Amino acid sequence: MISIKLNGRKFEITAPEERALRILKSNNFSAKKAEFAEGSGNYIKSILPKDRERRKALGITETSNSNPFDLPRSNKEKAFFKENPRCQSGIFGNPRRINAILKRLMELKIAKKPIIKWQVGWDDENIPAFGLEFFDSETEAQKYAESLDSDGETGIVLTEFDDDCPLSSWKLIDGVWE
Repeated sequence: MISIKLNGRKFEITAPEERALRILKSNNFSAKKAEFAEGSGNYIKSILPKDRERRKALGITETSNSNPFDLPRSNKEKAFFKENPRCQSGIFGNPRRINAILKRLMELKIAKKPIIKWQVGWDDENIPAFGLEFFDSETEAQKYAESLDSDGETGIVLTEFDDDCPLSSWKLIDGVWE
């Protein structure tokens, strides 16, 4: 869950809600309800919020084509159901609200800097690198690895991580990084 500040208020967005907003934006703020389903077989789940108040807060509305009391009201809804006559339910978004939320989310993601960590471990031919210690700086990690090498340890590996993903690894063989 990501917290953003919108119109002076704290607003929390879940990952499925963010995906739903991106789907609406990519479909010009009107889409079939089926486009918001994730999973397969017996595990299909809608990523739309079930609560009407939550949908309203996100700028999402649902209009049914089959309910005579819920006839399409706006020109966008009329055009959508004219283009998709067999569609029973349409999901529509408020462009100003959705764009504001997505803009704040994008600003937050740009401001978030990746966490680079360095791991010193050892490596065997049959076993992937197993971590001994984590460090915030490369120089500290190299000094620790070289001290292990001078103590007679073999197969020392230095791995750079971006959050939890390994980016690159180096092996220390006979005092030389490869």
